[in-house]
Amino acid sequence: MRTNMTTLTQMWMTLLLSNVLPSDHNSDLPLPKCQLVYVILTRMSVHVAQLIADAIYLFAGMPPTRHPLDPDKSNRALGFPALITGLCQSFGVLVTPSKVIRPPITRAFIEKYCMPRQAQGDAPQATDAPPPPHQADPTGSLGMERYLQHLVRQQAANHQGQVQIHECLYQLGLSQQG
Repeated sequence: MRTNMTTLTQMWMTLLLSNVLPSDHNSDLPLPKCQLVYVILTRMSVHVAQLIADAIYLFAGMPPTRHPLDPDKSNRALGFPALITGLCQSFGVLVTPSKVIRPPITRAFIEKYCMPRQAQGDAPQATDAPPPPHQADPTGSLGMERYLQHLVRQQAANHQGQVQIHECLYQLGLSQQG
């Protein structure tokens, strides 16, 4: 998929997956996040602070999942680690992270990870110019924002259902062993 992305699209995708709506892996771009990249590239209005707040709310409300091999451990990653670390540091809390959270998005990072790549056998691609500004009315962009928020809530509900099914099957397996 990255072979078909412009440098600008890859930069926005990296920023979104690293800072705005982080996930435990940055190798894929689910449909709601892909739509958000489209909204940004077409210069439609989007309320980023609300998206972050909704993601934090959903993350905080999700029950911890158990590690499949060690039930005493959690299998869930820390949400918004850079934000949490930055807030702690700004309030004077001594923070000594055991590992680097993510490298900053610099020119060197962009040149290394966000330049257009060629798929094997493809001809070199010309770099596309950014699309023209989208002149949407505020209600249209608000509709897209509500739709994206709905998709985020829907995915969280699906995830919660899958976690519950997994937990039930795990408990069933334990009861059949004993």
